[in-house]
Amino acid sequence: MRKESLCEGIRRIDSDADYWEFVETVYSLESDSLESELDVYIDHRNEPILDWADNEFLEDGKGYELDELDEEDDKDSEVSMKMEYEHEWDDEDEHTFDKTVRDPFLDKLSGHISDDDEEEANNGKLKDVVFPVHNENQEWEQMVPVLGMKFSNPLELKLCITNYAVKNGYDLWYEKSDHERLLVKCCKGKTNKQGKGCPFRLWATWMSSEKSFQIKSLNDMHNCARVFKFGSIVTYKWIAKHFMNHILQKPKMSIRKLKAKVSKKFNLIASVGQCRNARKYAFQEIEGTLKEHYAKTWSYGEEIRRTNPGSTVKMDVDVMPDGTTYFSKFYGLLEAVKERVPAAEHRQCARHICANFLKRFKGQVFRKLFWYAAAATTPAKFEQHMNEIKKLEPLAYDHLMERDPKTWSKAFFQTDRACDAYENGISESFNSVIEVARKRPLITMLEEIRIYVMERLYRQKIKGQSWDLTICPTIRLKLSKLKDLQRFWKVIPSGYQQYEVRLGYDAYVVDIGSRTCACRTWQLTGYPCVHGYACIASLNRDVQEYVSPWFTTSMYLNCYRNTINPLNGSDMWPHVDYISPLPPKRRRLPGRPSTKRKRDQIERENQGKKHSITKRGSVMKCSICRESGHNRTTCPQKPIGESSNASSKKKKSKKADKVKVVLAHEVDIDSDSEVEIEPESDVDSFDLEFEDDVQPEVEDGVEPEVQDGVQHEVQDEVQAEVEPENHPEVHDANQVEVHLAVQAEVEPEVQVQVEDANQIVVQDQVEIPAFQVVVGKRARKPSEKLQN
Repeated sequence: MRKESLCEGIRRIDSDADYWEFVETVYSLESDSLESELDVYIDHRNEPILDWADNEFLEDGKGYELDELDEEDDKDSEVSMKMEYEHEWDDEDEHTFDKTVRDPFLDKLSGHISDDDEEEANNGKLKDVVFPVHNENQEWEQMVPVLGMKFSNPLELKLCITNYAVKNGYDLWYEKSDHERLLVKCCKGKTNKQGKGCPFRLWATWMSSEKSFQIKSLNDMHNCARVFKFGSIVTYKWIAKHFMNHILQKPKMSIRKLKAKVSKKFNLIASVGQCRNARKYAFQEIEGTLKEHYAKTWSYGEEIRRTNPGSTVKMDVDVMPDGTTYFSKFYGLLEAVKERVPAAEHRQCARHICANFLKRFKGQVFRKLFWYAAAATTPAKFEQHMNEIKKLEPLAYDHLMERDPKTWSKAFFQTDRACDAYENGISESFNSVIEVARKRPLITMLEEIRIYVMERLYRQKIKGQSWDLTICPTIRLKLSKLKDLQRFWKVIPSGYQQYEVRLGYDAYVVDIGSRTCACRTWQLTGYPCVHGYACIASLNRDVQEYVSPWFTTSMYLNCYRNTINPLNGSDMWPHVDYISPLPPKRRRLPGRPSTKRKRDQIERENQGKKHSITKRGSVMKCSICRESGHNRTTCPQKPIGESSNASSKKKKSKKADKVKVVLAHEVDIDSDSEVEIEPESDVDSFDLEFEDDVQPEVEDGVEPEVQDGVQHEVQDEVQAEVEPENHPEVHDANQVEVHLAVQAEVEPEVQVQVEDANQIVVQDQVEIPAFQVVVGKRARKPSEKLQN
């Protein structure tokens, strides 16, 4: 209606009379020169128009201030109407069933309620407005708070507000936040140049007519700039909700990487503490607390027995004297193997035996000989390689023999098992698959393993059904490699199905009838060795006929004929009247626990090439006595007079300048006479080196190597101490270095020491007078001298 506010002048068009009244109002605008427009609201999305009217009423200054109406906002709006969709019919002549509405008699028994009667029936209130409902499955970028929007609880509204703030960069904060109300504002304590803050304001409380948390008033206008730090509005739970899948798929992802992913995706700055708590919260949400987790172990076992008949679940618990029950274990594997497969042969992993062996006896020679002995298929070959180890180191031979070679060498394995494996490759492969699952709580780990095995059984069955071959593809591949090698062996027939196969000095007896070979490879593997293949090929027979039935496709399918039946979710597991066990007590070991699997030396070497080698783990040996545990510094057999570098270095002086002079004069010295050495006059160049903070004495233990009657060239580094005020004379500015070559014939016990800066004394009454040293610029090159 004209000249009325939105709250008082809005009318609904419910009938033809209302429509004609609307048309008459529009045409009357033409006669009014001052006002020629009429505001019309068309309801397409069922939005709450009456709340807009209430908001306009509060903003136009006719009512109270916004902050004074917090309590009034708690009440639902009394001016409410039922705003329904009005669909336009494509056919204008379509018959409607509202033609008799205005007839009192005809409409009396129709159940129709007039507008006046409807107001009386609702105690003066119009029909309720259909408010929008929050969709929690909506994309986070599209979540926007709308006036009148209903939520199931305040947490849903907070999540919506956080997504809205992060998407647009608004610095929102909670002025009031509890389980009953929520007041949100923007830019706490920040104002613009005019002294005004951001006008955004959101007020939400519980509805009185239904159990829904509703936005009662909203001013969504902003005049603030974008921010990248959101404070408490962005919680660790919000981060965990958005990165739940990332954290679960990569549980080893570091906190730094998670922080970088959060910053990149949401264009915000998250703290390390928030990311750490988010990862912890994500694991707790999926796996639950440990007490709740272990309380379901009995129900989990009952669900397995129910869905998979014939299965057994044996759980052991520890009952304390006070009645407290702790979980202990599911099954002991060694005892289970003895009970279920008592005839199984026990073998040790040769790779682990080798790793422990090389920790004590290092060297590629030991490694090579060990694998020769482990791969030997006959006792004679095994003894041959072990004797070579014994010649190198008897202790290494004893070490390997103590490890029971019958469990790690093929030479002593039982035959007719169709398996010559001496490494636990199957176990290592399985461990690599469950590497992530084994770090999770008990039931989660078991479920991850069960699902993996269930899927693998199905895949292997489907793969085996697609084979149209008699022998499995892996065995066919191995036989194809033997086909290329068998042609080098010479087959010599003997008795019935017996042959002698030779190559050089090697000769083996093969019996095709009994499917045996002297090398024992055929008996161990279950398929012909290269010697047996040569005999079969000489008869033009199919080698697949001599393969063990364990490697046929039918046997493969028979292994995977059984399946693991699926289980229901944890909320549908049956209840068991047993005492719920508590998690096992943790026994913390000293030091920081390691989370990575320990790799042996071979795996570390295969990781990549290194630029340098390390001495970590090596045993220190002395270079004098060749014993381990010490070096030549502390060796008891060290020659008299020899000292270590550490003991020869004395405390340095920082007060005086030092000069290092290298003597290179040739002088014949008799041990029984006194000789004075003077520098020759024809020395063309001098070599002088200055060093700061150098010890002015000759290092102890510097002895020239001499023999009786033989002259040797001796180079001794002599350090002379020069006081700062006494500078040596400079005869020539171009002379810088002094070369003095001293060659002396001395006794082995003669030592050179410097006792005075002006005198060099040689023991055994040999004095060498000090000579004059020169300092200055660097020595000129011959070409530079010629130019002058």
